[in-house]
Amino acid sequence: MVAATRNAAEAAGLLDETGTLEEGKLADIILVRGNPTQNPETLQNPNNITLVMKEGRVYKNTLKEE
Repeated sequence: MVAATRNAAEAAGLLDETGTLEEGKLADIILVRGNPTQNPETLQNPNNITLVMKEGRVYKNTLKEE
């Protein structure tokens, strides 16, 4: 995964803004219940998608805070 994220950001001169999950950087992330690599249908149920971030901004968060 590093080759697809960090190395690509570094090659594009964007490593200060993106490429790794760090505070202050932009990120597009989804957090899913289940393993979509083993069961792609997991992504068809919106209830399985618990967190959505685009460019570091949270658009959906159904995680319970502890």
